[in-house]
Amino acid sequence: MDVPTSSQVTGVANTLLRQAGLPRVVHGIEQCGSVLFGQLYEALTGARPPGGGESEAERCQAVVDAFSEQLAPHVSLEHIRGRDLASRDPITIINLLDIFSVLFHVPTVRRDPQSLHRDRDTTTDDDDHPSNLLPDQGK
Repeated sequence: MDVPTSSQVTGVANTLLRQAGLPRVVHGIEQCGSVLFGQLYEALTGARPPGGGESEAERCQAVVDAFSEQLAPHVSLEHIRGRDLASRDPITIINLLDIFSVLFHVPTVRRDPQSLHRDRDTTTDDDDHPSNLLPDQGK
């Protein structure tokens, strides 16, 4: 995989922020950290990720772990580590942003605690939100 440039990473991040309806703009890869990932996680799931500790790596890892729990066993995030996100590794950041991107583009996935599936016959307007891919958070 070619190493993405800072502008490619920030372009993907800003697209996701717009899709999530978040009034924030990322100006550089240094702004692609735990705050950004936490905001995207919350926009997608409707829940705040758990606090992750004092260091940036711990906070990034907390978001990855929370996201991983929601997606397991369907998507593995083993290749995404908090310390790599905290060090602003562009490949790791783009890998996580790509997963967010896929979920923000899934229009007809319904929330089902047992499995992730598409059901075009029973889709309602509420089913169009990407958080419906994730198991119910007890809302």
